[in-house]
Amino acid sequence: MSGAYPHFRASYTHEELVESFLLTPADLELVFGCRTDVNRCGMALLLKALDYLGYVPDGLEEVPSEVRSFIASQLGLLWDYSEHYVWESRTRDQHLSLIRRHTGWRPPDAFDKEDLDHWLRQHAACEVQTLDGLFAFACHRLRSLRVELPAEGELQRVVQSTLSGFFQDTQRQIAAAIPTEVRLRIDDLLVVPEGRVLSEFERIKADPGKPGVGQFEAEVEKLQAIRAVGLSPDPFEDVPWKVLQTLRRRAMNEKASEMREHSDEIRYALMGSVLHMRGLEVTDDVTRMAIELIHRIDVRSEKQLHREWLADLQRVDGKLQILSTVAKAVIESPDGIVREVLFSRVKEETFQHLVAEFDVTGPNLRLLRQAIMQRKFARHYRRMLPLLLDTLHFRSDNRFQPLIAALTLIQRHVHSHHRYFPAEETIPLEGVVTPAWEEKVCDTSAGERKIHRRYYELCVLQKLQRALKCKEIWVEGSYAFRNPSEDMPRDWGDEPRRRLHYDALGKPMDAQMFVRALKARLVESLTTFNRTMPQLNHVRIFHPNKQEERGLWALAKLERQPEAHSLGLIKEAINTQYGILDLLDVFVEADRLVDFTRFFTHSGTKEVRSREALRPLLILDLFAEGTNTGIRRVANANHHYSYDELLYVRKMYFSPEALRNANAAVVNRLLALRNPQLWGHGASSCASDATKFESWKQNPMTEWRARYNGYGVMVYWHVETNAVCIYSQLKSFSNSEVAAMIEGLVRHDTDMRVEKNFVDSHGQSEVAFAFCDLLNTVRLMPRLKRIKYERLYLPGPGTAMEYPHLAGTFARPIRFECIEQQYDEMVKATVALKQGTASADAILKRYNSYNRTHPTYKALTELGKAAKTLFLCQYLSSRETQREVHEGLNVVENWNATNDFICYGRQGELATNSREQQEVVTLSLQLLQNCLMLINTILVERTIEQEGLWGRLSAEDHRALTPLFHGHINPYGQFTLDLARPSFLRAA
Repeated sequence: MSGAYPHFRASYTHEELVESFLLTPADLELVFGCRTDVNRCGMALLLKALDYLGYVPDGLEEVPSEVRSFIASQLGLLWDYSEHYVWESRTRDQHLSLIRRHTGWRPPDAFDKEDLDHWLRQHAACEVQTLDGLFAFACHRLRSLRVELPAEGELQRVVQSTLSGFFQDTQRQIAAAIPTEVRLRIDDLLVVPEGRVLSEFERIKADPGKPGVGQFEAEVEKLQAIRAVGLSPDPFEDVPWKVLQTLRRRAMNEKASEMREHSDEIRYALMGSVLHMRGLEVTDDVTRMAIELIHRIDVRSEKQLHREWLADLQRVDGKLQILSTVAKAVIESPDGIVREVLFSRVKEETFQHLVAEFDVTGPNLRLLRQAIMQRKFARHYRRMLPLLLDTLHFRSDNRFQPLIAALTLIQRHVHSHHRYFPAEETIPLEGVVTPAWEEKVCDTSAGERKIHRRYYELCVLQKLQRALKCKEIWVEGSYAFRNPSEDMPRDWGDEPRRRLHYDALGKPMDAQMFVRALKARLVESLTTFNRTMPQLNHVRIFHPNKQEERGLWALAKLERQPEAHSLGLIKEAINTQYGILDLLDVFVEADRLVDFTRFFTHSGTKEVRSREALRPLLILDLFAEGTNTGIRRVANANHHYSYDELLYVRKMYFSPEALRNANAAVVNRLLALRNPQLWGHGASSCASDATKFESWKQNPMTEWRARYNGYGVMVYWHVETNAVCIYSQLKSFSNSEVAAMIEGLVRHDTDMRVEKNFVDSHGQSEVAFAFCDLLNTVRLMPRLKRIKYERLYLPGPGTAMEYPHLAGTFARPIRFECIEQQYDEMVKATVALKQGTASADAILKRYNSYNRTHPTYKALTELGKAAKTLFLCQYLSSRETQREVHEGLNVVENWNATNDFICYGRQGELATNSREQQEVVTLSLQLLQNCLMLINTILVERTIEQEGLWGRLSAEDHRALTPLFHGHINPYGQFTLDLARPSFLRAA
């Protein structure tokens, strides 16, 4: 929903005119009741204007001429007579009365405003906490009741009063539920203890550092300080999550001294909210750090093993020949001396190398590695174990209860100095100790089985790490690692609501019906591919080593397309007419068109500066973050605004939510103003890919990956095929790209309807294919790196013979019974993804390779195999599809290349430990780059029109046309901001 007051647009397409201004037979009957053509034109315009705007316009001159002509043509008139219609007259009042009686519209009264205020507080304010968002809800609510909108200023005052009243009610509710003793402990957090320079409140707000045992202890201490306040979650149970995030943001931006100055009601509400939210966040941080440290034991042991044992190992070749030589020598001289009989034929050094190689290969290598892990654990990492077990409370269902029992056992003996557990203890082994660890954990050297405590602890921690990654074990008081049942829709047990969820996805409630339709699609796709395979010249099946049962795909490379010739002319004409444009001027011009700065509001309740005074500060701050140059450098390069002013606005007005809203507004404006004849009708395809940004090594998100050959974080883009980014996410390398891909598809919140999504091999999986099929709105279309090894899956047993031209490429039949049994659970998870009850990453943790035995995961992989087979049949048979996928991914790769041009400050390194600050930088970069795409789109369209290039654009020119260029842009220099400077778009 748009948060702008409804107005007529400058122009409309024919389809939009038909959709919004078509007169129904009942409308025509009402209009033809007028006697003259002038009155008929005036009444018809008044009727459709009221229906389109939701209010009576101030005059018919506001109505665009093409709308007038369209309505006149429906009345059978050759031209528009509405200019002769007298607006301020009794006739117009009579017409308006008839229209209201005909349509049900009525003017608002005082009761309507009271009802609107009550409805917004109860139903809308919990969803959005911005004036712009609440304004959109108010307009939608009044339209649904057929109540005409009040004047824009009056409606804004109603919305502002509602939002202020909602937060006052919420703060009063939270503060009243906090007991007196808890209030006293909250006040203590705001006092600086003697001998310290910071209050406990400032320490609680701090972000975590680089994962390590020392940092783990610091985070545990922070969590214990939060829990020591004794604040229960009860006061926040009825408070919407987004409202808590808003209160948290306000509290995080305030100092302890500022917090002390608030009234009791505001202070305790803000402090309670931030303590509640930070309790969840710090619990998540402690859990993530524990997972990272357990993994680090494994990684560093592996490195030490290679460094100390395998680096100098000399592998012995020709072992069979050596064995034959030794056997002959032994047979010839069975009673001889070893040194004389064997060393004369095989060197003593060779035997030494053989023994050394055997000691560090096979089972011995595993035991040696486990011994190194145990030493590292005992000497350094084990000191985190008591803190981990005392601080985090692990829970699970019945399947992992043995692991919970093992953790309880370890906690009882965590301070013991004995090597083995007491003989009288009942020690969980089944489902806890894996076969790989059994030899080290179970010591039978003394004739009886004893359980080695250190090895048992290490084995249990590794098991815990894997269980946390797939949420088979969850953590009380956590958000990211909470009970997975809380990620699912709460109303799934309500049958009518469940039916509505199925209808929203366009899926039948009958699992058998879904399976029959899926099987039919699979049969049709395989049949078509089998029939056309002999005629396809670009793909064939070859059988290595003449193994008929094993076929591999051989796909010819795509032919090089003809080069576009007119793009160079367009760019030259832009350079000639506009010259070199400063990136800051482009940014200002985009704000003139979109007014994206309206989304940035004060985290508190009062705004001292006017929006006019605030706008240049916001633009400079956004420019500083997007280019990564930093606020100080921008302040030094601009003498009108001080560093302190810019820093204050950055701190109090910026948030990831505001940046996402600003990006969505820019994208929507760009999609609306595009000429469909030039860019295509409707945006329906996007490409997703990740790129690496360097970051500080002490950042908790920073990881090293061989794929990127260095340390950093990952930014995952969703870029529409005409080069506008609809969504971006900041992730660590270990996060799932599949989850990021799905998150962007369901959360982008723009007007674009994504029907195709192109990804590389890292952005696809069988689970991803399954969820995209269940979402029913988007087709996943990956570029598969190992396409020749891909397998097709059959619709049933014994059906391979029906597709002789595809012989050798089949794996096995799809297990449809598995899909049918878990169909409801799969749909429930899909609804959770779509509704946002949890992040895609949290939901997909439950269904990953760490949890292969989960029945829903098995069903999702079967559905994914079927959906992937459908895609492969289309992809392999169609050169157009292959080209479409490659062209889509080329766009996102070009987008990544432009990142370096815009985000040039600090060589593109994210120089902060704060996750929110990193997210602000990447979202500001997205906004800056989207604004460049917006202005470039306008420049391209104007240049084509002014230079008369329409007739010279070939099919290759249309295919290659893109706003993703920056040869005419200067991102450097003095950042002189002058909002009064005339628009370069109007001057041209």
